[in-house]
Amino acid sequence: MKKLTGYLILIFSVIFYLFHPLKYDYTYILLCGFLYFILTFIYYKLEKKTNYFDFDSVFILVYFIATQYFQIFLHNTNLVDRYFVFLFGYDENLLPQASGLSLLGLGAYLAGSLIFKQKKKDIPKSDFSIKLNKNTSNNVLYILSILSFIGYFAFGGYQRMVDLYAQKENIAQEVGIASYLFALCPAFLIVAIVIEFVQIKNKYNRFSVFYFSKLGMSVISIIIFSILITGSRTLPMQLILVVIGLYTYLFKPFGMIKFFTYIAAGIFVLFLVVVLRGAFEGNNNFIASDVISDIVGVVRASFAAIEYTNKYDYTYGESMLSPLLSPIPFAQNLFINVLGFEYEMMSSSLLYTYYTLGKVENLGFGTNIVADLYFSFGSFGVCFFMFLLGRFIKIISMRGRYNIYTLTAYSIMMSYCVFLVRAEFFFFLRFLLWSLVIMFFTIRFKRII
Repeated sequence: MKKLTGYLILIFSVIFYLFHPLKYDYTYILLCGFLYFILTFIYYKLEKKTNYFDFDSVFILVYFIATQYFQIFLHNTNLVDRYFVFLFGYDENLLPQASGLSLLGLGAYLAGSLIFKQKKKDIPKSDFSIKLNKNTSNNVLYILSILSFIGYFAFGGYQRMVDLYAQKENIAQEVGIASYLFALCPAFLIVAIVIEFVQIKNKYNRFSVFYFSKLGMSVISIIIFSILITGSRTLPMQLILVVIGLYTYLFKPFGMIKFFTYIAAGIFVLFLVVVLRGAFEGNNNFIASDVISDIVGVVRASFAAIEYTNKYDYTYGESMLSPLLSPIPFAQNLFINVLGFEYEMMSSSLLYTYYTLGKVENLGFGTNIVADLYFSFGSFGVCFFMFLLGRFIKIISMRGRYNIYTLTAYSIMMSYCVFLVRAEFFFFLRFLLWSLVIMFFTIRFKRII
């Protein structure tokens, strides 16, 4: 039943997209939003989830806000001007196609998940079967994480972050290695957190914050606080998502009511941050929807992707090179300086900004997952890659309790369940591969680390 429904959802999503209007049509846009919830409802009905705080739930919710919310609720209202990116204009006739692409991506993602079925022989009898050697310790990982963060600070990365969020005219420069240290810091930290949760699961089979190591709590608190005071919420939220995600995955699942309660509480906290920041800056001109403004605004990337490919052509993967090369240090410089690739063409976020503003420094519009795929391969790319994403998430969700590497992958993807929507498709790749390598050596050399 699941498999058949998955194929039907995929076929329906493709057909519905192919018949999108070529002119602005609010009825079609509204229908896309309605069908979004219908398909999601069918998916959850078939999956019979017991834990709602997982990648699926958060991703699907944020994906709607990033790719459908603007067309349904904000276009043709006086609230549009509150969003910086929309001040540069957009063609409203592209809105129905953007909504159709969003639904196509959702349908492909749901289909990828529903069509996958784990063989009975691959399902362990035990609910949790990850065993770590008694010598496996995560203390060195916590130390390496804080040392990486100190290095990021020392090489100018932290000051640059402070200047960017403070919108200073003169932005501090960082040494090239700073960005790599900032990527290593959470990679070490999340691997340490995964090991911590596995050890607590094996030793106590229940969770308490008092079971967490003092070193781990200290490092996590220092890094979260240090980033928050710059104005950035990305890394702190990623770490929080990992901790809550592992807690609900391994110990106590969240039902639907509890999930939405936590979501509402999170939105309220973010609203307080907006209020306090406004009060600090002497700006009281804010409304509740400003909390999600960073997510809502990225939909313009979809409009730009459609417009760009209509004028020129698809990039056929060139605009996906930057995140694909990011796991390999200095590989991007090799492609630019030796192979002659243009910097602005190697990432959809850079291409989108360049297409709109030309060459600029210290300013970017970002992108979204649909736009990233559409820039490269059009609607086929959206359908194909979103299908693969749904399948990948289903696999690691089903096998995370039986394999330490799969659990690590699940944790990494949980950390990106919010941010992947407003980024390139392979944005998580460097983080994922580096974390798996760190986990491999941690397990391999357990007597040392």
